[in-house]
Amino acid sequence: MSAFFVVRAQVVDPSMKEAFDKWYQDEHLPDAMKAFGAKARAVPGSEAIKPLIAEFDRLWGKKVLRTREVVRVVQRIGS
Repeated sequence: MSAFFVVRAQVVDPSMKEAFDKWYQDEHLPDAMKAFGAKARAVPGSEAIKPLIAEFDRLWGKKVLRTREVVRVVQRIGS
């Protein structure tokens, strides 16, 4: 079974989008990959996510609206 951990982030102020995208790609995502690797289902509620959330909130607060979910693949069509 496959699962994907999906984070949706909506940058409230469009002028901050480039800075957010750079930070997310260069800092946040690499830190998340180090913390979790491919264990997407273990992410929500884990101890490892707490410092990532704190850093996200410290830097972006209410400037970026965020949701998280785990999406489970229930069927694959084709190869």
